Amino acid sequence: MAEIPASGTQTFIYTSLVGSSVIKNGDTAIFSLQRSDTRNGTSDTLMFDFRFPTSERLRLNPRLALSSRRHGGDGSEEWIAAPMLRLAFRWPRHHQLELELGARLSTRDFSEGPLGLEQRQESSEYFYNAGYWWDF
Repeated sequence: MAEIPASGTQTFIYTSLVGSSVIKNGDTAIFSLQRSDTRNGTSDTLMFDFRFPTSERLRLNPRLALSSRRHGGDGSEEWIAAPMLRLAFRWPRHHQLELELGARLSTRDFSEGPLGLEQRQESSEYFYNAGYWWDF
């Protein structure tokens, strides 16, 4: 059986501030910062996560994550923006419907490509999720 190669030293630091009733009575606001340093590169992420009660049964949850990654293998740098919106609708007898829409938009700059020229790779991903919960 082949051994898994050692990953070396990896460092992860995460901190967050959580507040309630920051913008509207009954809301929750979370601001977080994460840094990771691994053999594959380093990454810094800033996240804004809000949860707003719009009525007794409906909650809105907009979120935005901004990341900067420096890849160790090729020396490239990547910027990522990931907006997301979740809607949670509750009705009697412990039922809940969730809808989630989001995207991941990134730009990755390579220091040198073919012929010694800088290269840029842009990508975008979009998603939606729908879920139904029934708490017994």
